[in-house]
Amino acid sequence: MDTERKPTYDELQEEVASLKQPLVEKDRLIDDLKARVDKLTKMLFGQKSEKSKKKGCESDASTDRLSEDTATSYVPKRNRKHGGGGRKGFPSEIPRRDVHVDLSLDEHYCDCCGREYVFMDIEITEVLNFIPMTCEVIRYIRSRYKRECDCRKHKIIIAEPPIRTIDKGSVTTEFIAAVLVNKYCDHLPIYRQVNRMFKNLKLDISESSVCRWRDVAGEMLEPLVDVAKQEILSGNCVNTDATPAPFRLSKENHRRVNGNLLVYVGDEEHPFNIFDFQENQSAKGIHEFLKGYSGDLQCDAHRNDDALFNPENSKRSNAQRIIEAEGNRLHGRCPPIEVGCHVHCRRNFVEAEEDEPVHVTGFLKLYRKLYKIEKEIKDSSIDERYRVANTTRRRVSMRSSNVVAIVWTTPRSFLKAGSDWRASLR
Repeated sequence: MDTERKPTYDELQEEVASLKQPLVEKDRLIDDLKARVDKLTKMLFGQKSEKSKKKGCESDASTDRLSEDTATSYVPKRNRKHGGGGRKGFPSEIPRRDVHVDLSLDEHYCDCCGREYVFMDIEITEVLNFIPMTCEVIRYIRSRYKRECDCRKHKIIIAEPPIRTIDKGSVTTEFIAAVLVNKYCDHLPIYRQVNRMFKNLKLDISESSVCRWRDVAGEMLEPLVDVAKQEILSGNCVNTDATPAPFRLSKENHRRVNGNLLVYVGDEEHPFNIFDFQENQSAKGIHEFLKGYSGDLQCDAHRNDDALFNPENSKRSNAQRIIEAEGNRLHGRCPPIEVGCHVHCRRNFVEAEEDEPVHVTGFLKLYRKLYKIEKEIKDSSIDERYRVANTTRRRVSMRSSNVVAIVWTTPRSFLKAGSDWRASLR
């Protein structure tokens, strides 16, 4: 009679390991789901601020002392002894209207002896007055003339009216500019301007008319936008960012979809900003705007920006990539230089502070030092910032595990340092 073979010790070990493997995978899945739940809970109900928690005097004393050359470039703010803020004067750009206040005729003489007072000087007191928004109707009174001779067919001659922004429109350019400023600068929607502001002025203007004026003004400003785009792309550095912008499709029963609102900011020598709205969240808009640009581009780690810096990884056919690479080689064009964002890079360390406090604390201290130096030279000119950066140049070395970050505290290195760290966080 054959006896059943007993498994060996190694076979039992393998069987135990195979049975434990699903449990290990489930534990990993549970830990991953718990981490996601904790992250979402913190995003919804946690603290929104990313400011560092000051624990004693963690900052290095060396960063608290700037060089003597730097100290002479800045005038420290003088604290008031009595703690009063004082009353600030009104800007000189505000027009002044003088109201002369004088004594009455009876008050010009002394009550005791009756002798007349002698004028000494004046005292000026300024108070702020508010003039509510008003409108006026401009009447163009044009003279008409009659031709008594028979030289031409047209016998009535009248002067041409001034050119208006809206052809045959009933409003001036100043009126349209005020509507656009209220909407795009003061965030006052058109329907609120029509239903509140205009009605308070007893103006009966339909909302559709105001929207038509807005569209016409936008078309007339297109050449100015093209010039601003050329100025931005001719600079050494461009800052860009995108934010979701929901809108409704009028042709599809006002269905709500998400678009993208991208902003492009030029450098200080080309101070122009352009807001570009895209009806989807693809990378087509940013690629079309930055086509041919090869300077520094500061942006976050969004996937739409990856193909800008690494075109060979974009979703294009091999033939298209070869043709574009050959064209770039012949015309001397190169992809833009990636410049990272320290705010986005630091955010990853803030999120990992609770799990890895030992490793993360060193990087947060480093960012405090960088932000402190950047704050001190923020309002200075480019040449002044460069000079201060050279006089206060120091190397800050922070070691966290096997990661070594060396940052030279110059304004341009502030930007480029983040691109190296960002690659390790992807």
